Amino acid sequence: IPKNEFWIDLEENSGEIPFFLRHLFVEWKLMKKGKSYDQAVLKAELSEKLERAKGMFSRLKTKFEKSFGFHSKY
Repeated sequence: IPKNEFWIDLEENSGEIPFFLRHLFVEWKLMKKGKSYDQAVLKAELSEKLERAKGMFSRLKTKFEKSFGFHSKY
């Protein structure tokens, strides 16, 4: 893989690609700033988990709003 490129396996679940890319980008960015691979991976994993939680919250909120006719400003 050439420097400064991310490659994605096209056989991966397309719903996972945004999380995979976020993880790679955070990891790459931190290592570019001098963090060790281990430090970068830990922070990238936390970032990925946060994005997954946001997505889950958003889906639950939408389901709730549709079920009860309630619309939140959040």
